[in-house]
Amino acid sequence: MQEFFPYNNPDILGHQEQEQEFLNAYYSNKMHSSRIIHGVEGIGKATFAYRIAKFLISNAEVDGLGFLEDKKTLSIPENSSVFKLVASSSCPDLLLVSREFDQKSKKFKKEIVVSDVRKINEFMHKTSSNGNYRVVIVDEADKMNRNAQNAILKILEEPPAKTVIILVANNIGAFLPTIKSRCRTLKLNSLNNDDLKQLIYKYCSSLSSEDVEKVALLSEGSIGKAIKIYNQNGLKVYEDLMCLLSKNMTSKEVHKICDYYGMSKNDDDYNLMINMLKDFLNKKIISLAKQQDMDNVFGIEKELLANLTVNSLISKKAKVEELISDTEKSNLDRNKILLYIFNSIF
Repeated sequence: MQEFFPYNNPDILGHQEQEQEFLNAYYSNKMHSSRIIHGVEGIGKATFAYRIAKFLISNAEVDGLGFLEDKKTLSIPENSSVFKLVASSSCPDLLLVSREFDQKSKKFKKEIVVSDVRKINEFMHKTSSNGNYRVVIVDEADKMNRNAQNAILKILEEPPAKTVIILVANNIGAFLPTIKSRCRTLKLNSLNNDDLKQLIYKYCSSLSSEDVEKVALLSEGSIGKAIKIYNQNGLKVYEDLMCLLSKNMTSKEVHKICDYYGMSKNDDDYNLMINMLKDFLNKKIISLAKQQDMDNVFGIEKELLANLTVNSLISKKAKVEELISDTEKSNLDRNKILLYIFNSIF
């Protein structure tokens, strides 16, 4: 099965209203030169941004394959030259700015810095290859540090003609107020359950119908989260989490699970376990506060931590987040931290 990324994905689900909003602005000549596309992680924001880019760079005609003026979506033909260039990351009229990969640590850097933003200035001095739009996409733009934000602010103040800058962000609150004031914002919503399951069937084709339902419950409207759960055997990770919280395990079994997730070679599994724990605690707090049942993936969620008050659970969650943060900052023994969380906090 073909692997799709935001730049080569021809399809998108669940954001028809926002797509129409953009098209209305485009066809009425009211399109803003800079936009913030925001929403929770993994719902197709980057795919939406690339969809806009391909549409604008193609502009009125695509290699004689048809005019775009009467189109009601942002899609362009997959066999057009613009689609192929963007899909191969070789389009001269599109610039992607994102966190750099650190060759020493073999990880992406935590921030977008000034030197990354300076690439935009270089790009702005070039002319369009076809006389149409040029587009800049800043992915994870909410990870720009203060200096990088100040640098891009100057660009947003006086962008060149027929240039569109798209900031893709999970957390719009991370931007300077002056950046938000200079951009048109477009919020994408979490996917509804039907759209989400349709995408899970497409990208996670080996899952059974039962497991698709479970993954959909855990991913909360995010196809990105669903794919991560699928790729990392996340149902097993969640099952381990439920076992740890249930207290129906021997000390030896608890140590075995914490030893596994504490190993440095199991970074991805550890991070997934921690994120699932945070998500579970958030859901539990809401369910207790509203006196509503939680989504049951394995059928035991309702009973877990049910004896705690909302305030007590909020306090425990804060303690867990503090420990996890300290572990990352100080490179503490993750095995011991996990044991403390599941033996002493819960």
